[in-house]
Amino acid sequence: MKKRLVILLALLILLLLFLNSCKITGEAYGTIKTKISPNIGRGCYDSDQGIKEFIKGTTFGILANSKISTSKKYVDYCKDEITLMEYYCRRNKVYSKEITCDFGCQDGACLEELSVIDVDLSSCELLIGDGNPEHLDIIFVPSGFNEQNIQTTVKDEINTIISGVDNSPLLGQQTGFLDLSIIKENEDKINIYLVVEDVKSSCQTDNCNLEEVTAFSLEKCPFFEIEKDMLVNFKNEEMGMAYAVYSENLTIKYVIASPGVGTTFIHEFGHAFAGLNEEYFFSGILFSEEKFYGANEQPSGWGSANCDLNEEPCTQWCEGVDENMYDFYLEKRNLMLNCSDILDQQDEISWQDICPNLNLGEVWGVEKEAETCANLTWYETSIYKKNVCTLNTIGPLKNINFGINCEENTGCYFGCGGGMNAFRSSLFSIMGCGDIDDCSDIYGYASPGGIVVVEPLFPEAIPDFNQMGQQEIQKQFEKYS
Repeated sequence: MKKRLVILLALLILLLLFLNSCKITGEAYGTIKTKISPNIGRGCYDSDQGIKEFIKGTTFGILANSKISTSKKYVDYCKDEITLMEYYCRRNKVYSKEITCDFGCQDGACLEELSVIDVDLSSCELLIGDGNPEHLDIIFVPSGFNEQNIQTTVKDEINTIISGVDNSPLLGQQTGFLDLSIIKENEDKINIYLVVEDVKSSCQTDNCNLEEVTAFSLEKCPFFEIEKDMLVNFKNEEMGMAYAVYSENLTIKYVIASPGVGTTFIHEFGHAFAGLNEEYFFSGILFSEEKFYGANEQPSGWGSANCDLNEEPCTQWCEGVDENMYDFYLEKRNLMLNCSDILDQQDEISWQDICPNLNLGEVWGVEKEAETCANLTWYETSIYKKNVCTLNTIGPLKNINFGINCEENTGCYFGCGGGMNAFRSSLFSIMGCGDIDDCSDIYGYASPGGIVVVEPLFPEAIPDFNQMGQQEIQKQFEKYS
């Protein structure tokens, strides 16, 4: 009996030892198991666990479609400035994929947004806006200014262009760029920058060309995009000068301006940003009695948004020409031609008949109208003679609305596109006033000798784009977010 008890006790001890051994082994195995990545067990390991282009990852395993049969380490890297080589695990093998990064590739990962953290922007000062790279960037680039003048004169001039000057004696400076209705509506899509260094420091010649200004701007403001943004080369030259560089498809938005430019900048913005045409004609041009267009006129294309260039006039926003108004025009046109003949022939008798029909006071001042008309005989050397028989003096000739059934707030007025026999939709706008000489009479102008103030031809005129111009500008702003 004792012997059996000893045997049973011994067996019990052995069983307890065996069970305890199994428990320790299981715990050890479980501990090791939790420390090993599940992917290792399948032959591939990816630190960023999949295709994660915004995370630089390391992948360990055998490269798929490779003669190498041993496991190696593969680290995500940038092939170039915008291309990422991304490694990842699939079916226990390492695969690679090229990814094009929207905002560039840096240190083995795509940038999640345009980053300028490592870029020196100390020379590119944000004046207006939030700096969003999706907006329209207007970059002013000084030319011919020293460092002190850039911080004073140039900034003051830009402020005048952007905000206007209240109570300025010059009507053309009372309204700023941001005061215009269509610009106000899109102000949240605009950034305005100033390069605080002079571009001439990097030019080969004294007169920097477009390519040199563009290269300088890209260096100082590397976020600048040629087809999206606008450059303003602000030159310390002739006061009040400004013009836009022609670009048929608006692939270049480039304006040259100078101090005292006033609302002329807004006019040039219309050209450069939206491809708007001139809404004026050169003094003395008349469309013919039989044809509105010559053989070489262009019926459509650049500048047609705000100029009616159609072969059949007054059909772009109207339903044709009002024949009664056209007959009235011909009558006044003949009066003007007769006036010129009378002057050339020095026919004093005919002059006395035609003189009262002329608006000479509009040219020389109301107080001189009667005196001038009565006393003007045949002064061939008179400085006034050239202004006697023009569109300025023949009644309302230049202000005739030829259109019928026009869209609301539009008409069909002769004079658009500069030298073209074309028509505009409004009597006056920031893009022009019909007779080019009248534009100064509307807004005043600046000259090297100082501001020239004149009595406005249209006192109610406020510098702005007309309806056709606003529609085209809005169409362009819709490209920005």
